[in-house]
This record gives sequence, C-alpha cells and structure tokens, in this order.
Amino acid sequence: MGGPVAQLLWKRHRDLVEGLVLCATAARFPVRKELGRVIGPFSFAMSLALSGVPYQLRRQGVSMLLRSRVPAAGTAPWAFEEWERHDPAAVIQAGLALGRFDSREWIGGIDVPTAVIVTTMDTAVSPRRQAALAAAIPGAVAIEVAGAHRACVEDHRLFVPALVEACGIAGAGRDVPQARPQAGSRTV
Repeated sequence: MGGPVAQLLWKRHRDLVEGLVLCATAARFPVRKELGRVIGPFSFAMSLALSGVPYQLRRQGVSMLLRSRVPAAGTAPWAFEEWERHDPAAVIQAGLALGRFDSREWIGGIDVPTAVIVTTMDTAVSPRRQAALAAAIPGAVAIEVAGAHRACVEDHRLFVPALVEACGIAGAGRDVPQARPQAGSRTV
C-alpha cells in the first residue's frame, strides 16, 4: 500500500516531498461493482466481528487458516508470515480503504520528479494500470521490471537496479548518485 500512501503524502504535504518513486502501484484499485456490493459490506461486517474476538484468539485463528493454505495458494511463506504479524481486522479495514482509493482526479498535478517502476508480470496490480499511472503524471519516467508484484523481494537482482535508477530520477537536482543502466530494467 506504499503507492497510495506516497501519493497521498504528496497531495497532503507537498512542501515535504521533493520526488516520488512509485513501485508496482496504480491510481486506483477497482473492485468490480457487482463484487464490491457483496465484498464491501461482508468485509466491513467481518472486521467488526473480528474486533469483538479477543486479539490473541483472532491471531491464532487466522494463523491456523493461513498455515493450512500455504502449500495450495502458491503464495510465498514469507508473505503469510507478514500477514500473521498483523491484526486481521486491521488488514481487512486496510483492504477496504485500498478499494476506495482513487487519485485520478489530482494525480496529474504532481510537480516533483517522479519515477514509476512497472512490474510487467504483475497479477496483483495490472501493468496496464501501472503504466497509466506513469502516463498521468507530467514528466514521470516509467521503468519496466520483468517481474511480478513481489519482485522487490523475490527478484531483487532485477528490482534493485531499477529502484536505484528510480531514486536517481526522483532525486534529480539533488546530490543523489545516478544509477548505471542494468540488465533487467529499461526506461520506457
């Protein structure tokens, strides 16, 4: 959720932001309307219900549920460990907030150097939406990484050079080391 947080930081505190690096993110995260009408109220009710269960008990229950699904879900074990560290009710509420996030009305006003890392094999955030975010920000540079949403952890040899390049772009005009072009990333 770092992309929406960074976008909102620029919107709410422009004087504190000198550049942006947005990775594997978008201007909005839509849920199909018909699905949203069911999931939204259900998720809200679930988060309220979970809030009534003692904290330790709800963490144990979610941990058991997650552990039983690790092999079948195809999700990396480290991701489940991260989910286990957080309050399940708060995770559901964060997901609901992410579903409501939409910066399309104001994203074109970003006026700081910006780089957008587009993970081209992403199934969590569509690469098309990532590229649309880059196109909506005046002067933004899109840097493609041939990896999935988790590339920052699972394909670090591809991701880190792109991140260093992006930091150099976002730090333009400041004393930030510029990255040399690396295999696995390219400027679009």
